[in-house]
Amino acid sequence: MIELLVIADDFTGALDTGVQFGKRGLKTLVVKSAYAGSGALDESVRVLCVDAETRHLSREDAYRAVRRLAAWAAGLGVTYIYKKTDSALRGNIGSELLAAMDGAGADRLMFVPAFPEYGRVTEGGVHYVGGVPVSLSSFAHDPFEPVNNSFVPDIIKTQADVVTTVIRRGGRPDIHGQRGICVFDAATDEDLVDICAALKETGSLSLTAGCAGFAAALARALAVGELPAAADGALQTKTKARIQDVSLPDGYLPGSFPPVCSLPGSFPPVCSLPGSFPPGCFLPGSFPSGGCVGKPGGRVLLVSGSLHEATVGQMQYAKAKGFAGVSLTAEQKLEPDFHLSAECGQLAREIRAILGSGKPAYIEGAAGAEDAALCRRYALERGLSAEPMRIAENIGRITKRILETAEPANLFVIGGDTLAGILGSLGNPVLMPVAELLPGVALSKIVGGRYGFDLITKAGGFGPPDTAVAVASMLNRKQVTGHGVRGLKRGDL
Repeated sequence: MIELLVIADDFTGALDTGVQFGKRGLKTLVVKSAYAGSGALDESVRVLCVDAETRHLSREDAYRAVRRLAAWAAGLGVTYIYKKTDSALRGNIGSELLAAMDGAGADRLMFVPAFPEYGRVTEGGVHYVGGVPVSLSSFAHDPFEPVNNSFVPDIIKTQADVVTTVIRRGGRPDIHGQRGICVFDAATDEDLVDICAALKETGSLSLTAGCAGFAAALARALAVGELPAAADGALQTKTKARIQDVSLPDGYLPGSFPPVCSLPGSFPPVCSLPGSFPPGCFLPGSFPSGGCVGKPGGRVLLVSGSLHEATVGQMQYAKAKGFAGVSLTAEQKLEPDFHLSAECGQLAREIRAILGSGKPAYIEGAAGAEDAALCRRYALERGLSAEPMRIAENIGRITKRILETAEPANLFVIGGDTLAGILGSLGNPVLMPVAELLPGVALSKIVGGRYGFDLITKAGGFGPPDTAVAVASMLNRKQVTGHGVRGLKRGDL
């Protein structure tokens, strides 16, 4: 039975939040809301994450999409709704939080935007990234969704006429009698756990919002039974409801999950770099002690489409450490029929040859600000669209052509738009996040599809330079077990 609905504004966000629940053994699915399929929900699914794909929509369209999903969940009797927001507060923050309240019929929402593990903290209602206000960080220069304010209530008020209250750190938060949106300060993971406990005590967890940071605290509480269960009978007559706005692919049937992921206790183990997660991060015994996540020894194909400086640095480091591949030109990314060309076929054969040689391969869809300027100029000269989702869709078609030839064991995608484009080209399969390889790096199984690779995903805006190399080291050269990466040292990267 669905206990929690997560509404995300992009695909990587849906997955890095969903994996917080999946890695704790809570059966979690991630789906695309716009997909026009049909199906019945498997009764064993406890968490449903929906990519509403609203990051680049107008505030009005984003409001309608989120309100529809929240109302759908409320009508189904779902106990908890979590509005996943960008950790740097990009996108339609105000309109989507208000939409979640209106759709759920709630008079207040608890918003915890911090993600301390990646340097996103909130103090006095001001959101910081890497120690500086977010409007002074690299996200102020985002080419599509620049953040020009750091005070969270002001960000909300640019899109929503709703009372907003900052709840300061220190002691138990006082939310008695509060209405509207409560914005919580948080600077540590312990703060997030304390906030979750306080909200649970006051019965205030039914409608919350934040990024993967607070979702981890919520997942911990849900996994160990700290949260109240759904009211008896609340979902019993509705768990077989046909999905309207939240749709599964045609032909999906309950019980069609891969056997390795469908049996209780049979989720693949979580893996991480030794020491990279705090003790007690995972429930003892919740994953088998042996076995592997992903396909160690398998071939890794990295597809990057993010313009963020963190991703640009990760790609530069990966190339220096032996990744081989192709950087797409403006013509290749913008011409809608390039994926049908003989040239694209040659790219696919080149990638296959690289993977066959034992090296990790890459397809680079964005190489920084200069590359973005070249794309805009090329599009203007030829009357083509340079909108981010149009480029992402073209990269998706190119990737599909390459996948059919290269057949990697593991596909690693960086960037939410790029991931949406690739999954769209593959028919928007249902995904099951099962492990977090590194903080914010999710590994997912593709449910009931014809594609044999495992999917690794990461948002473009965070991670150290060696992130891609670390993931490839896990999947391509070392055995990944529930105890971490066997034999992997940072010096190996």
